[in-house]
Amino acid sequence: MHQIFRLDEIFEAICWFVKYESDGGKTLAALTRTCRTFENVALAALWESQDSLVPLARCLGAAIQETWKSNENIKPTNILVRSDMISTFRSESVNLYLAAQCTERLPTLSEWKREHKHALFIKTFVSSQNPSILDHSIDTTVFIALFAHGSMPFFPNLQEFQWPLRGISDGDIPFITRFLGPKLEKITLNMPNNYKLDMLTLDHLLTIHALKEMSLKGEAGLGSLLSIRELITRSVQLRAFTCTIPLDLTHVRILATLRSLHRLSVIMPPMVDESFETSVGCDDPFPVLQTLTLAVSNLAGALHFIQLCPFTHVAQFELEIQENSLPDSPRYLEALGTLMVKQFSSKALQAFRLTSECGSGLPWDTTKAIRASTLRPFLSFRNLAMFHLDANWCYDLHNSFIEEAAKAWPSLRYIFLDPWGSWPVPRDRRLTLACFLPLVQHCPRIRNFAGLFEGCVPYISDTTRPGNGHEAEFVRDIFVGHSVSDIEAVALFLSDLFPHLEQIRSLSEADDTHARWEEVTKKVKEYTLVRSQMKAWYKEKDATAGPKKRESQADTV
Repeated sequence: MHQIFRLDEIFEAICWFVKYESDGGKTLAALTRTCRTFENVALAALWESQDSLVPLARCLGAAIQETWKSNENIKPTNILVRSDMISTFRSESVNLYLAAQCTERLPTLSEWKREHKHALFIKTFVSSQNPSILDHSIDTTVFIALFAHGSMPFFPNLQEFQWPLRGISDGDIPFITRFLGPKLEKITLNMPNNYKLDMLTLDHLLTIHALKEMSLKGEAGLGSLLSIRELITRSVQLRAFTCTIPLDLTHVRILATLRSLHRLSVIMPPMVDESFETSVGCDDPFPVLQTLTLAVSNLAGALHFIQLCPFTHVAQFELEIQENSLPDSPRYLEALGTLMVKQFSSKALQAFRLTSECGSGLPWDTTKAIRASTLRPFLSFRNLAMFHLDANWCYDLHNSFIEEAAKAWPSLRYIFLDPWGSWPVPRDRRLTLACFLPLVQHCPRIRNFAGLFEGCVPYISDTTRPGNGHEAEFVRDIFVGHSVSDIEAVALFLSDLFPHLEQIRSLSEADDTHARWEEVTKKVKEYTLVRSQMKAWYKEKDATAGPKKRESQADTV
C-alpha cells in the first residue's frame, strides 16, 4: 500500500468523493473490509448520514435480516409489534416476540456490539419515511428491536435529528428520548395540531447542553403552543430558532430574552390594533440577533412586530407577506422603511428582502405605484449589500432613483426590483440599461441585479468609453426587459461595463425578442474578446516602450 494512504486526510477525502457515486455505498463497505487502516475512515463516510433505521437493524444479523430474504412478501411492518404497543412490553417480552416472529434465536451480544459500533459513526438522522406506510412508528418497526436493547441513546454522537414529516404521535413518546444524545446540536420536530410534548421529552431536550438549533413545524393549537412556550423558556443556549407555527406576543417576549440567539424565523398571526402591545417588556431584547425572518399576513403586521423593540444587531432582515390585502401598499412600505430607520442600526443592516405570496401582479395603477419617495427611507442603510423586492406590486421608478441608490449603497452586491411586477405601459417611463452606469461606477462589488430594464442606452461618442474605465468584474448574468433598440450599441455598451458577462435573461415571451437578446449576448462576448486582446497589446506596448522612454529622458537631462 502506498504511504500516502496512511494519511487520514487524504483517504478521508477519497471516501467522501466515493460516497456520492452511484455505487458509493457498496464501494465504502468493501473498503471497510480491505484492511484495518481503511476501516474507521470508510465507516465514518458510510454511516455519517442516515434516513432510515433499517441499515442499522441489519447489523443484528439473522434475527431480522434472514426473515426479509426468506419471504419477499413479508414487510418489516409485519414482523414486529406496533410502536403504540411497546409500553405494554418489557424488554425481555419484546425480545421473545422478536424471536417468535423472525427466527428461533435472539440477537447475540456480538451482534449488538456490531450495531453499537456502527451507530457511533452516525451524526445526522433525517427520517424519510412515507407517512402512508406506518401510522405509529418513527421508521419501520425494526425500531423496536433497537429499543429493546439497553437505555442509552441509539446514536451517541448524533448531531442533527429530524422527526418524520407526518409529525409526532402518542406512540412515539417512548422513542424520542432514545435519539436525544449529549452531542445533539440541531433538532427538527413536526408537531400536529394541538399536540403537546410530555414533560419527559421536554426534560430530555433541555438537558442537552450542545443543542444550538431548533426547528418546530406543524399547525397552531393550544397543546403545540404550550410546548413551544416551555421549550423556548428553558432553552437559553439556543443560537437558531425556526418555527412555522404562528406565535403570539408571549412567545416573542420569551425569545427576546435569549442571550445567545443569532437567527430567528417566526410567523406572526394577524394583530388587532386595539389589543396590540408596543413592548416586549425586557431591558435588552435580542442582544445578539443577526438574522431575522418574519412572515406576516400584511405590512401592518410587520409594522406591529418591528415596533416591539429595537433590532440593533440585525444584519439580515427577510420579510414575507402572505396575503398582501392592503389597498395602499406604497404608504405602508414607506412607513416600514421609516420605522426600520428608527429600530434597526444603519451600520449593521446589510441585507433586506421582501417577498409576497399574493400571486400575479395587479394591473398598473399610478395611484398604487411604488415610487422613489416610497423607497427613499431605505437609502439610510449605508452598508446595505442586498436589496430584494419581489411583491408583485405596481412600480413607477426611473433611472434617477437607481443613481441615488448606487451612491447611497457603495457596498451593494445584489439588487432585485421585481421584474415580474406591474410597470408603466409606456416603455419610455421604465428603467433602461443606462441605469447600469451609476451601479458600476459607485458599487464596485456589484454581482447581480434584476429589473424591467429596457434595452436602450445613452449616446456615447466614439472617443469615450461607456463606463469611463469602470468595470463590474463579478457580474455574470443580468435580467432585462423586452425591447432592444440597437443591437450593436447595446452590445458595445454592455461589453464595456461587464467584461465577464455570460448570459442575458429576457423577461419577454416573444420569440423575436429572445432572438434579439441572444444576438446581443453573442456580440457582447465577441466585443469582450476584442477588448481583452487590445488591453494585452497596450500592456505589451507599454512594457517595451518603457525602457526607451526612460533612456530618452536621461539623455535630455
